[in-house]
Amino acid sequence: MLDWGLDGKLDEDEMMRLNEKYNKEVAELKSRIAEINERNSFIENAKANIENTIGAMRKITNQEVCAPELYAEIIDKILLYDNYALDIYFKSIKQPVCLSFSTSGRGRTYRVECKQRQTA
Repeated sequence: MLDWGLDGKLDEDEMMRLNEKYNKEVAELKSRIAEINERNSFIENAKANIENTIGAMRKITNQEVCAPELYAEIIDKILLYDNYALDIYFKSIKQPVCLSFSTSGRGRTYRVECKQRQTA
């Protein structure tokens, strides 16, 4: 294109218009690249969080470790309500796991039953 301008095949106005168009396209592409890089970074962080959570859950389910520090790796917070309901917020999942529970019995026959509940 530059050769065409120097050879006189394109006039100065046409060269300016094409140059402006080119610069605009380059800026748009750079912006899209930045957006994609940001999205990829978010995905990589989410992937690492999920892998860490799965690893911690495997340790718990395999009963390798049952320490509060391990639960702290995967659980953000637990909200307990007066109406026998609780919400568990995991670090790698945006929506809480909502449970309702009931208790029965005493001593050795004491039981707690949990069921997943629907949120309003």
